[in-house]
Amino acid sequence: MNITASRALAELCAAADIVLIYISTDYVFPGTPGDAPYEVDAQPAPTNLYGETKHEGEKAVLEAYEKLGKGGAVVLRVPVLYGEVGEQGNKESAVNVLMDAVWKAQEEVVSMDHWALRYPTNTEDIARVCKGLSFPSLDYKLQNA
Repeated sequence: MNITASRALAELCAAADIVLIYISTDYVFPGTPGDAPYEVDAQPAPTNLYGETKHEGEKAVLEAYEKLGKGGAVVLRVPVLYGEVGEQGNKESAVNVLMDAVWKAQEEVVSMDHWALRYPTNTEDIARVCKGLSFPSLDYKLQNA
C-alpha cells in the first residue's frame, strides 16, 4: 500500500496539477547513533520493511510527477508523533504512551529502555506545515489581513 497506492494517487494528482504531500517517516534512515536529527539531503538507508516501503513510496510519488514534468509533490518525513488522542487514548501515540508509564511508575517499577533517542513532533505542527504547503498564498493573505 505504501508504494502502489501512493503511486496511483500521485499519478492522479500530478495529472490534475494537485499538490500531493506524502507523509513519510524517519524510519527511512538507519538510526545510527549521532546521525539524527537528519538533514533534508541525508541519504536514506532503511533497516526494516516499514522503512523500505515508505522510502519506495517516496520515490514512487516523486517519479509520478517527474514523469509528467511537473512539480507539486512534497515528501514530508516526520518522526514519532504525539498530540491529542481519540477513543484509544494514549496508546495511539508512542510518545503519549510514555505518560501512562510515568503515572504507573509512581505505583510500581516500570521497565523502559535508556538508549532510544527520538525527536517527537506534535500533530498540530504537522497539520500547520501541511496547510502552509497546500495553500501558501492563503496563509500569506490571512497573516497580512
